Amino acid sequence: MRYDAVVVGAGPAGLTFARFLAAKGYRVAVLEKNEQLAVKPCGEGISARVLETADIRQGDASRFISRKIRGALVVAPNGKGVEISQALGMGYIIDKKNFLKVLGEYAADAGAEIYMKEQVRDAKVTEGVVKVHARTLEAEARLLVGADGYMSFISKRFGLENPGERRIIPTVQYVMTHVAMPDPDLAYFYLGNEVAPKG
Repeated sequence: MRYDAVVVGAGPAGLTFARFLAAKGYRVAVLEKNEQLAVKPCGEGISARVLETADIRQGDASRFISRKIRGALVVAPNGKGVEISQALGMGYIIDKKNFLKVLGEYAADAGAEIYMKEQVRDAKVTEGVVKVHARTLEAEARLLVGADGYMSFISKRFGLENPGERRIIPTVQYVMTHVAMPDPDLAYFYLGNEVAPKG
């Protein structure tokens, strides 16, 4: 299939780019390797500016905002904390799955075609056209966007990856309820090997 652009990765960047490009009349395909959105662990915090940048429509933010926060508290290994609310400004704790669902709806409504379970296996440029081979889909486009995250296949394929050491950092994510927070209007970041070995 022929497109003006193929976007690899259906995260916030990929879906937002696809939406704005499709809204200008370009034919856009989004290829996501996972079966569903929001598979990767995430801190699920965004700044208020994200809502403006992503042009979230009135009323849609309530579909994914869990809590409004005024800033963050960074806690040192000795237990002392520093509030950095003014530097960060207001933000939100979100439900990432619903956030991406909203962004996906916006992209699809603008005309982008979103394909799930389409891991890109190869991509190459031939005579000014990018040819992308995914699990079941083959596409050609004038533009390829690698929005496939930290371990980007697209960056690696085209030699754009950071030459520094790549590390896989195991992550565990929990959804917790009924937790007493000293100040629930702050996001808390704890530093030190006692609470986050090598993190």
